[in-house]
Amino acid sequence: MRKNDFDVREMNAALGILKLAREGRGDSDEPDTRTRKTTFQMMVLKEVFKIAPHPSTLTKADLALMIKLPLKAVQIWFQNERSRKERGGRLGKRTRGGKSESIDPVRLFKVIMKVLEKNREGLGF
Repeated sequence: MRKNDFDVREMNAALGILKLAREGRGDSDEPDTRTRKTTFQMMVLKEVFKIAPHPSTLTKADLALMIKLPLKAVQIWFQNERSRKERGGRLGKRTRGGKSESIDPVRLFKVIMKVLEKNREGLGF
């Protein structure tokens, strides 16, 4: 295995640690405020949307942990994005009310890394 490759077990272990850390913070006591997303977070959300307009709850939870957003913000973003696409007629009938799709955490990580590389190229790093 190369240095930057992760297998599913390693990714699930890392996500488990992040979930435990998030549980300890007690986010549920905070008032509902609008979450401002960074350009990077928006790019990742859009890339994941291309793969799965209806991601499973577990996929959204994993994604929220990976890009440091509250789960509720990720859920609302996908709901709003589907609505925007449907209004514009860009979502086919197959995706409307479609089944939720699970995305492997390793694949999510690869999407994030791809967006990160695009960001670096755009910023001249």
